[in-house]
Amino acid sequence: TEEQQEEIDAIKAQTKEKLEAIKADETLDEDAKSAQIKAVRKESKESQNAILTDDQKAELKEAKADRKAKMKKITPEEVAKKQTAKMKESLDLTEEQEEKIYALNLKVANKIGTIKENEEMTDAQKKEFIKGNKEDKRRALEEILTDEQQEKWEAQIASKKKMKSEKKKNQNT
Repeated sequence: TEEQQEEIDAIKAQTKEKLEAIKADETLDEDAKSAQIKAVRKESKESQNAILTDDQKAELKEAKADRKAKMKKITPEEVAKKQTAKMKESLDLTEEQEEKIYALNLKVANKIGTIKENEEMTDAQKKEFIKGNKEDKRRALEEILTDEQQEKWEAQIASKKKMKSEKKKNQNT
């Protein structure tokens, strides 16, 4: 309902403030920050769940499971093909560039898939490894793309980050 949504929005806003305060607290080490962030998120989730009806909780759980299952069905090959096709279209790649970029995208997608499936790593470790792989990909792209294509690609990435940031911001307000 609208009333529930307002309550959830208020919880999200409070959570965002708490998370920003934790991240800005220079007296905490990374482990302490991580523990506090985890606790705040747990508290937020519990508060939001208290507002929902049992039917809404079941519906939410089902939607999350569907989304997760859909993401698991996507193979690294499909990820690489999709990424390469987008890059080919937007950057006007040569055939040689397309082949190299597909190989790179496939390599990165396989590595990221392996990282995500690793149950011994924490979420923070996975995030850090994935970030490193994406940085390695960016460096490898510099060797494949022309200067003009590189500028265009960086602009697209910046635009995508900005949109993602704005979307996240709008969800929390």
